[in-house]
Formats: sequence, C-alpha cells, structure tokens
Amino acid sequence: MKTRLVATAMALGTAIVPVTNPPAATAHAANGTSTRSSGCGGNMPAMPWWSTGQANCSHWGRPGAKITYSWHSLKNDGYNAVQVRGFDAKGRSRWYGCGWAGSGKCTVPWGNYIATPKARAMNKVHTDHIYYSVS
Repeated sequence: MKTRLVATAMALGTAIVPVTNPPAATAHAANGTSTRSSGCGGNMPAMPWWSTGQANCSHWGRPGAKITYSWHSLKNDGYNAVQVRGFDAKGRSRWYGCGWAGSGKCTVPWGNYIATPKARAMNKVHTDHIYYSVS
C-alpha cells in the first residue's frame, strides 16, 4: 500500500499528515459519487437541540465528488430534522438539510477533501435516536 504525504494548512502552521491510499474496495461511479464496501456511518440522539454525530471513517474526495447519507430513526416517526456535512464550491464545510421525517437519504457535494462525515439531528417533540450510513 503506497503512502502519500498530504500537507494540511492549520491556523498556527503547516502539518504533514501521512495518509494511505483508499482500499481497492472503493469504487467511483461516473456521476462523481463514490461507494465503499465497508460500513461507514454513525449515530446520534435527536433532542430539542442539535446533536452531532461523527462517522466511524474518513471519506476520500476528488474534484466534483459527492457523498450520499442514508438515515433512519429508532421511532421512525416524522419529527426528526437531520442535516449532514458537505463542502461548498469554495471548500467551506457547511450543513445541508437532509429531511424532516422518520428516515431519509440525500446526496451532498464533497469535492476534493479528505474528512470525516458528520450529521446532526433535532427532534422538538420527543427524544429519538438517528442511525446513518455514508457512501
């Protein structure tokens, strides 16, 4: 497995981070999305305020890449608001709406970034729990 060095600019300087190439199990589709056969995802509670969950993996992007989040709630009712992280055209991390329901799926821009997918949820009616996967 080859190792590449990726320079990441940080607020107080520059860090060199060793990063390995993605495994052969990663396949890239023609429309700019990528899929990974391993189970990438996470979970978080849905409470009256935003609660954030971080995935158990990092996602490798490339120019024009998009990723798809699929999610469902434990109670499977329509009271959950879910937002997911992506990157805008200027490379800024931002939250994208992914539904107000018991489950949902959305595709967001990712671009040429290596980062950990995140999602956040809120439920103003009662406490619930959200599980999500990323491909």
